[in-house]
Amino acid sequence: MKLLLLLTVAATSATGAGLVHTGVLPCPCEVVHGLWAKEAPAGQAGAPAGLYVEARDATVWGGACHISAQADNGGSHAAMGWAFEAGAAAGVSLSGVKVIAVLEGSSNLAADEVFRAGERAQRRSAVWVDAPTQEAAEAAFAHVRGLSDLGSCDGFERASLQVARTGDAFALEVPGVLEVAGEAIADRACCTMPESRWYTPLAESSESVVGVPDRCRFNGEAAGLGSWTFEDENSAYVARFGA
Repeated sequence: MKLLLLLTVAATSATGAGLVHTGVLPCPCEVVHGLWAKEAPAGQAGAPAGLYVEARDATVWGGACHISAQADNGGSHAAMGWAFEAGAAAGVSLSGVKVIAVLEGSSNLAADEVFRAGERAQRRSAVWVDAPTQEAAEAAFAHVRGLSDLGSCDGFERASLQVARTGDAFALEVPGVLEVAGEAIADRACCTMPESRWYTPLAESSESVVGVPDRCRFNGEAAGLGSWTFEDENSAYVARFGA
């Protein structure tokens, strides 16, 4: 829930002037966990950080009956995207690099964690990297593998990718292979009703807000994985990763 607030803060600068801010503030969970934090300057040294977007083929926030109905026949696919805004890995700057991974499980990817049923799903993935050099592509690939279990992945391809957020809108795209686009839940009910979140993001990240993709389509033939489509449900996360 967004709050309309008039906030007056005493400044601590040398001038001692007061600061007045009027406007719409994000949900408290977004402030606490940094989703709306100022982006780090490009090329800043330190741990890699940036935007993380994930879309699943199952509803991640909703009623128990709805979630349970999808538990056995959904939740085995996901698309994950990282847009590096700053930081380096293995001595290589990752600022501006993008990575997208599509994950496929032998069963619901959260069967052992959420539903306490069955063994952990076997995972396989396909990965694409948008980077200026092969060295940066390999460093980014290695870094995201440390953030998420991608299972069996023979390698990756370099391609022009989109991993983006503008306001509430988000998008992932591998041209001709993957298209995800939608918006975060406008009233942020996912923050005020956390008991209805049945899944967590598949990669290490700051607490996210739930999104609704109106387009979420994967052409598996182009990557050796099964094709899938899952649209117009609460099935995505928009978050931050790193510092």
